[in-house]
Amino acid sequence: VVLVAGSIVWIVTTLIEVDKRTAVTEIKVSENHKMIHTLWKDFIRRNTGDDLAKFYDQTDNKWH
Repeated sequence: VVLVAGSIVWIVTTLIEVDKRTAVTEIKVSENHKMIHTLWKDFIRRNTGDDLAKFYDQTDNKWH
């Protein structure tokens, strides 16, 4: 009985710790996403050079 009760307490404690770590990870990922999104928008706004790949909806489809 003591072994079963100890196992149940251990399982519950482990699940609570995993839930806390998951919540912390979710917050960190959300904050990183906000930061990267802001930096990416700024990068796209500032970069007007020809060194970025661009989308072309029409091409001549000729081999050179």
